[in-house]
Amino acid sequence: MRNYKRIKSCLNDVDLVIHTSIVQIPLINEEKRLGYEVNIVGTQNVCRAVEENARIKGMILTGSWHTIGERGLRGIIDEEFGFRPDKVEDRARLYALSKIAQECIVRFYDEMSDKIYGII
Repeated sequence: MRNYKRIKSCLNDVDLVIHTSIVQIPLINEEKRLGYEVNIVGTQNVCRAVEENARIKGMILTGSWHTIGERGLRGIIDEEFGFRPDKVEDRARLYALSKIAQECIVRFYDEMSDKIYGII
């Protein structure tokens, strides 16, 4: 995830990328830089590699409920609900922030590109 050239070479023969790579809890709290480099820079690397490969049609990122929080949820929860990283336990805060950053990167690429970038 941290090596763009390696990612690019791994994606030579694919049509669609499903991005599930993440540094999770508790490791992200113990290895913050690793969490940043894999979760955020790694997502940028994957998006860039997808964008630069004419064969690849798009990318899907696996999302997380951590982006909307886990406390005080009421009513309809959909795309309009928004990010609520302040509504997660302290141990999940960095993970939630990194998932939000991933989603923002993917949404930006979806806006900039003719390819399909999505989050499920």
